[in-house]
Amino acid sequence: MAPAFVRPKRFHTSSLLSGLLCRWETIVAVLVTSVVPGGTAEQDDAMVQALELENSPPPGARVRMAGPWESGWRIVSLWESQEAFEAFLEERLLPALERAGRPAPTFEISPIERVRVVG
Repeated sequence: MAPAFVRPKRFHTSSLLSGLLCRWETIVAVLVTSVVPGGTAEQDDAMVQALELENSPPPGARVRMAGPWESGWRIVSLWESQEAFEAFLEERLLPALERAGRPAPTFEISPIERVRVVG
């Protein structure tokens, strides 16, 4: 099954410091969310290893978070651009899922207007 996408508009924004110890960055980013029905931590660990995410992170990937969800395993990642995510999807993720005999999940892609990094 081919993955489903929601195509966002691009945003370029920035903001002033708010008085806290933080900075605002101007970025063109997307948040990618997917749920793997019936997925587990062990399956996620195996896919992370198969994709070599720790030794060879994909260009444009900024943050990846994963954990249990109502119907399986949820993965949320922040990418510098939708193009960077789509390149990773086509070049690495879909082939790895196919080799593992697993279907591609549906991806929800949302534009990110601002990122605040505290500290």
